[in-house]
Amino acid sequence: MPKRIIPCLDIKNGKVAKGVKFSNFRSIGDPIKLAQKYSKEKADKLAILDVSASSIKKPFLNLVKRISETVKIPLIAGGEIRNLSDIKKLLKAGASKVCLYTSFIKSPEFLLELIDKIPEKNKTKKIIVGLDVKKRGSGWKIVGEGFKETDVDAIEWAKEIPKRGIKEILLTSMDRDGTKEGYDIELLRKLKENVSLSIIIAGGAGRKEDFLKAFTVGKANGALAASIFHSGRISISKLKRYLKKNSININL
Repeated sequence: MPKRIIPCLDIKNGKVAKGVKFSNFRSIGDPIKLAQKYSKEKADKLAILDVSASSIKKPFLNLVKRISETVKIPLIAGGEIRNLSDIKKLLKAGASKVCLYTSFIKSPEFLLELIDKIPEKNKTKKIIVGLDVKKRGSGWKIVGEGFKETDVDAIEWAKEIPKRGIKEILLTSMDRDGTKEGYDIELLRKLKENVSLSIIIAGGAGRKEDFLKAFTVGKANGALAASIFHSGRISISKLKRYLKKNSININL
């Protein structure tokens, strides 16, 4: 299966915002224009994340709807999801998949309880679990609601995800987010060793070589990034051509 390149729009007060380690967000630009740009550059999917630290509300739903009507690529939407109703609203607004992030939901335990309530057909096709983690000692801990570190071992907790019918994880290193220091390949490989799921890696992309390493050394199925694309440091189309030249199976 081809590898996927996924730009991410973090939405705060109706604008695309970007921070470092999910703090000190600054406004980047208009989400519609950026979505159109990434669609033209043939991104494989587009992630839209509400980082306003509030429940899923009408303005964000309207934005998801507008973007879904504007671009031709599948949308992954996420934010502070509290119940099945929030999931249904995002899917109705045009999201192809809903991402349940550990840092935007009440607790890791609540997230598992919510997954258990989702109809089986939606779990396998419509839900991604967003696993946000921080490095601690020789392991990683889950980042919970409000970007606060928990005592939950990330790798052990992740083993519960495939048991519940979920097929994909969006793995974010909070230590690397916005730093442009490269993806946490050690984390990616450790998760790959412990769960048989499709994994999208996020947090830290700063060079095209970071994507290549994620796909070759880390065996990622997809790579998500924001700053490198928003800044214009590299376009998705140029990145894909680079990866293709380096024998990565990717759609141009």
